[in-house]
Amino acid sequence: MRASNSSTPGLHRPSASFSGWSATCYNAHVDNMPLLASCARIEPDIEQLRSLSACVQDWRALISQAERHGVGPLLYSHLKSACIALPPEASVSLAGVYLRHRQANGLRFQVLTEILEAFQASNVRALVVKGGALAQILYPEIALRPMSDLDLLVDADQLTRAAAVLQEMGMSAASVDAGQHGKGLATCGKAVEGIWVGVELHTDLFEAGFPASLTMRSLHDQPIAFHLGTTGVEGRTLGPGDLLWHLCQHLRFHTTVFLPWRLIWMADIIGVAEGRLGAMPWEELRRARPETLAILSLVHCLCPLPRAVLDGAGLESRQPSGIGLDFDGWPRKSLAQQKEKGTAAILRDTLVPPEWWLRLHYGLGTDELALWQRWISHPWTIAKAGAGMVASRTLLRARRQAGARAHLSEGRTR
Repeated sequence: MRASNSSTPGLHRPSASFSGWSATCYNAHVDNMPLLASCARIEPDIEQLRSLSACVQDWRALISQAERHGVGPLLYSHLKSACIALPPEASVSLAGVYLRHRQANGLRFQVLTEILEAFQASNVRALVVKGGALAQILYPEIALRPMSDLDLLVDADQLTRAAAVLQEMGMSAASVDAGQHGKGLATCGKAVEGIWVGVELHTDLFEAGFPASLTMRSLHDQPIAFHLGTTGVEGRTLGPGDLLWHLCQHLRFHTTVFLPWRLIWMADIIGVAEGRLGAMPWEELRRARPETLAILSLVHCLCPLPRAVLDGAGLESRQPSGIGLDFDGWPRKSLAQQKEKGTAAILRDTLVPPEWWLRLHYGLGTDELALWQRWISHPWTIAKAGAGMVASRTLLRARRQAGARAHLSEGRTR
């Protein structure tokens, strides 16, 4: 262990040098990405954390970026474990992030316990997915996996019954909405101690039109059973292979020209790929779900995987350009927001996004050709977004004009 240069016993102030990251991984808005990426796992490299922490110039910006990526609690926990001394203001702010998520998740799991008990009494079969399961069975404590709501997968035949159970529990808006992206319910929920606990039922974990689907009837693995805290209430979630496939597809699904990807989703993938919830069926994934390994290879570029995972998955890949960079053009940012960049830069960021992001968006591994996606699929995506925006604005303008004419006609008849 490196000798401490701190005057406080047990605290280490990190060295200013670090290695393992290329300058090509950076741009103006990802200066803190190496440190955040190193925290996107359950067991980080402590020495790497100490080295990377020395490079932080703006702790407020780091904490804000960590929250956007959903790794604020992990950042707090890992820096604390590494005995890294933070500036007082940053220490208080980061501890607040951790405590806020601990309180919110505690309330969410109280509601989840009530839901599972009610479902069991009504013979509704459900799987707890995403954060609701991972915070319980993958992470050392529930505060480390932030959640926005509780997600449950139910069979399509039981959707109406499940919705009725939620309504009986006092959940607002607990009615079946077949038009909610083809997934089941619009988010319903209730306030508990001042915190809104949202619940979303899914009959399919992906929206209609996305090239992946996962329902209660298409599972490959036996679900994993777990108990919620000390209550003894049993929950179930996806088996290891289904879970890794779903997490990889979920990361791809949310990597779009509209919304940013998040590091917490990569932390989920890494934890499951490491075999923390059971042995991974690598041969089956290679044969039946090869896109899982493609996305895993891209995660590895940003958040290096253990040797055992690389060997099991058979990953030996090249490094694409632009690792860790997000899409930075239109329509993610309006033209007005990008005005200072100039026309050439706006066109470049919109039509020629970073290679790593492009591969993640289209589910292409690091060794697959991306010419079609680069020069045909992506420009077509931008064109469709533009056409959709024009159509939306035209329809809105037509409605406003119709409303104005109706109002004028009504005034004349009075």
